Amino acid sequence: RFKNETLELPPVINDALEVYTKAFQKLKGNRTLVWKPHLGFTNIDLELGDKKVNLTVSPIHAAIIFLFQEAEEWTAQQLATKIKVPVSTLRRKISFWISQGILVERSP
Repeated sequence: RFKNETLELPPVINDALEVYTKAFQKLKGNRTLVWKPHLGFTNIDLELGDKKVNLTVSPIHAAIIFLFQEAEEWTAQQLATKIKVPVSTLRRKISFWISQGILVERSP
């Protein structure tokens, strides 16, 4: 049994999952899909200025970096609230983006 963790994916991703679920239900009749958004991996392309980076990351890493399309700066609390994870989890996960040099942490 998988751990039941919370992770709120961005609306555009949730909408795509819903479209896929409905198509699956139409094709398979009485079957449905139950998504576990905190599991698996996703392949993303990031455009950073004139360079393009392709990475395979977990959904929480993708959700974190996706939010930087909405705003250039976030507090840890704001990000954690937006994706519905504890701040401690967010801090652990965001360290990946900081270590890649993609995000920079600033003191308040």
